[in-house]
Formats: sequence, structure tokens, C-alpha cells
Amino acid sequence: MPLALPIEPEATKLLYDNPLALLIGMILDQQIPMEKAFSSPYVLQQRLGRDLDAHEIAAYDPAEFEEIFARPPALHRFPRANAKRVQEACQVLVDRYGGDSASSSACGPRAGARRPASTARRGRCARSPTSPTPSRWRRSASTSRP
Repeated sequence: MPLALPIEPEATKLLYDNPLALLIGMILDQQIPMEKAFSSPYVLQQRLGRDLDAHEIAAYDPAEFEEIFARPPALHRFPRANAKRVQEACQVLVDRYGGDSASSSACGPRAGARRPASTARRGRCARSPTSPTPSRWRRSASTSRP
């Protein structure tokens, strides 16, 4: 199913083409309109002047990265805190998945491709009704809330 957001077509294309951009949009999708959250990765890419890369973002000087987030118009209502969150997420991607955000998905088409063995053994896929993950991760469209 295609993603249809009322944002610039280039921003939507980036979300499709770059899993890191989608992850950053999901991180930012708190306390701001969804359109702002999911268009911000495109603006971040423009401000960096190159494609989004987890290695580069993780290694960026934190003060400079916060300034990029805070530059008007800010990428989030709380730019400094969210710049830190994005950098921390990119560091996790680098440390655990070699910087490949597509490999970090527990249920994506490449699930388990480069995940640590300990994670793969525990069955972290949201589609698994027996996985030892929190119940909120296991809910599916067929599960109704009381």
C-alpha cells in the first residue's frame, strides 16, 4: 500500500527509498504534526547536503547536529532533545546493524538478516503471538481492544 502524506513528493520519495529517513520520521513523530515529522528527514538531508547516513549522523559533533535541527524552521518542536535521540538511534544502528537501518527491522523483508543471534532467538517479530515481547507489540489488526 503506497504511503500517502500531504508533504512534498521528494520527501515522500525519500521515505520510500531510504529506511533511515523513515526511522527518523518515526522518531520525530511525537508532539508535532505527522506531516512535519515525516518531512523533516528530507529537510535534514538538504541541510546536511548529502544522503542520510547512520555512520555520519552518529559521528557528527552533537552541538553542530543540534544546531542543524534547531535552525529555523526547526525540524521539531524540541529540536535539541530530538537531535540527540536521532543521533543515539543512529549510533545503535551502527553498533548493532553496521549502520544498515533496513536490517534492523524485526519484521521487514530482511528480518534477521544481520540481527544479533540473541535477538533472532527470542523471536522479536510482532507477527509472532508467542514472542516474549510486550503485548503492545503483538497486537495486530485482527486483535480488538476491550
